[in-house]
Amino acid sequence: MWIGCDVTPPPPSAVKASVCLSKDGGILRPGQTIIEHTAEGVCHTAHCTSLIDPVSRYHQINVSSLRCAARCQPNQVYEPPRDVPRCCGHCRNVSCTQTLLNGTLLTHRPGSSWIAKCLRYDCTNTSVGPILMTSAINCPPFNETECIKMGGYVVSFLDGCCKTCKEDGKFCKRVTVRMTIRKNDCRSNTPVNIVSCDGKCPSASIYNYNINTYARFCKCCRELGLQRRVVQLYCTGNSTWVNYSIQEPTDCSCQWS
Repeated sequence: MWIGCDVTPPPPSAVKASVCLSKDGGILRPGQTIIEHTAEGVCHTAHCTSLIDPVSRYHQINVSSLRCAARCQPNQVYEPPRDVPRCCGHCRNVSCTQTLLNGTLLTHRPGSSWIAKCLRYDCTNTSVGPILMTSAINCPPFNETECIKMGGYVVSFLDGCCKTCKEDGKFCKRVTVRMTIRKNDCRSNTPVNIVSCDGKCPSASIYNYNINTYARFCKCCRELGLQRRVVQLYCTGNSTWVNYSIQEPTDCSCQWS
């Protein structure tokens, strides 16, 4: 926006002074520019031109305004320039944004994270402010067949991206029990780890109309196979060591009793 009318300059004798007069009474020389920054992020520029105002007979001032803060996004704040001659500063991130499918814009604080479409999003603080980082979801190994075999059921987690096995209680499996083995006056010098079968197995009571009563079905947690193991026992009667043979299950499962 120009101040004054754009007409043919008067002769040099009619010029009061080779300067510009600003609204606040300041004096500028032709070619000189003054920049003012407001708290609202607006940059006001006043430039003294070589043209002569026919009314005031001073040089004309070209005044313009630029709303620098309007360039910032909702997750940014405006910071004025450190270099005074510059008109606009820069926008600095203070949070991260996420755009939903319906167009809604969400903001997230630094340090927050979420999962969408099997991708992990992290609002991470950096030297230039919070930045949204994405990474793929890494699921732990999972065997669905083995889960069902052990009496569990499949459940999803991490918004359905991964699967795991859920067990309602203690199902039949090999367990290790620490115990002291005794045989007459002989015993193990220290407790020994002994493998056993332990856990729950399915059972049911189903009505059978042919016999007009309920048929009961029960399974027990039992060994699938056995292996021999030798443990040394110390006998206090004759102060000697003897080998004692025990049998341990190679695996366990629910079987009909």
